[in-house]
Amino acid sequence: MKNEEIKQLLSRYYQGETTIDEERRLREYFLHNDVVPEWQADKELFLRMADVDSISVPKGLGQRLSDHIDRWEAEEQCPERSAKPSARRFLIRRPLWGIAATLLLLAGIGLYFQEAKYTPRDTFDNPASAQAEAERALRLFASALNKGQQSMQKAEEAAQKLQDQINNLQNPKK
Repeated sequence: MKNEEIKQLLSRYYQGETTIDEERRLREYFLHNDVVPEWQADKELFLRMADVDSISVPKGLGQRLSDHIDRWEAEEQCPERSAKPSARRFLIRRPLWGIAATLLLLAGIGLYFQEAKYTPRDTFDNPASAQAEAERALRLFASALNKGQQSMQKAEEAAQKLQDQINNLQNPKK
């Protein structure tokens, strides 16, 4: 094939306008001929596609895919049956994820200050005012902690109610 013909075929190929015979001719050309540097990327594309053509499909793959599709369709028909245990576990453990994220954040802040060679300096000249400020900060921290614990308690109660409802739906009493 001539360079101009190859250039036109490549242009039509990338626009999706080539016939199967033209694509076969391009593949044969790039697989069996040296090409100009301008078309080296095209040659590599055709070489990779030739490797893909040689891959065999595992036995039973079609049947397994069909079985999965059938199961997914059945789950779409009955959404209450498709609730997966992992999704329920995530909802129940959601408060634990929040605690873990908070601890991770605190650890990150601690590491940042440790790496930054943070050296505290005295901010109070009078030890009594320093003690009063420390007590105020601790009261503020305790108050925030209590609020967090109350929120966690409410979240755990809500999660337990949700778990009870799920159990009732799965095992209806007669």
